[in-house]
Amino acid sequence: MNHYSKEKWLLYKQCVLSSQESKEMEDHLLECDPCLEIFLSLVDDAEIQIASEFISPKFTDTIMKKINTNSKVRSKNLFTYYVAAALVTLILMSSGFFEKLVDTVPYASQTAVIQENLKPENFIMNFSERVVNKTSSFIDNFEVCDKEELK
Repeated sequence: MNHYSKEKWLLYKQCVLSSQESKEMEDHLLECDPCLEIFLSLVDDAEIQIASEFISPKFTDTIMKKINTNSKVRSKNLFTYYVAAALVTLILMSSGFFEKLVDTVPYASQTAVIQENLKPENFIMNFSERVVNKTSSFIDNFEVCDKEELK
């Protein structure tokens, strides 16, 4: 992964880069923690003051509440998925599904090998082979005659 220099981030902040290059740098920030640290180190107090005028004072509290609520819902859903997976596994184990599967796999693979041998020959390959064979037999049967015999 290529990292951007501090100077390059300063150019980005000053909006002097092309829109394509700015977009690439923004996408890079989402994946690269070292570059994010460099970019955040360039944010000064004046920019923080300007941003605080646009962001409500309750913004952080609201976001933190949403994060906590979402994490509780996710953990509850995750637990439900684990319970469901365990139940399905127990049902399949008690019905003998896995034992039947173990017995069926070798038979299925053997059947696949047999059916592979039963595949019809490739028509195009067969056709070209016939043409070569007929041409070869024609050449073999071709008799060379003398010029005097042709007269």
